[in-house]
Amino acid sequence: MAEWLVQLGGRDASGPTQRMEALVKVVSQIHKQWGIDCKAKDFTLAVTRLLQLSIIDRLVDILHPDVWDQCTKALAEDTMSSSSGKNLKAWGRVVKSLQKALHERTPGELREIV
Repeated sequence: MAEWLVQLGGRDASGPTQRMEALVKVVSQIHKQWGIDCKAKDFTLAVTRLLQLSIIDRLVDILHPDVWDQCTKALAEDTMSSSSGKNLKAWGRVVKSLQKALHERTPGELREIV
């Protein structure tokens, strides 16, 4: 998993599409590990919306727990104005899986991942 995070930084990924694909791989792996169903397309739409709303600046920002509440709040507000909760639902699955992964890792492993 750590090798995919290197790609998120751009060294092995030449553009935003490649970085998004790398992030999808990381999060999909976490979803599989914890048995959480989240389609890559839904995940991509949720993260793209967070970028559009300027809640995150980089794709890798979603891996940091300190931004999760802010992302959730922004997508909840976006849901109220758009009448579509698809992004919020996908984001909820992402946070759930990341929280589980966070609680199962040692501090050293977390530094390696994030």
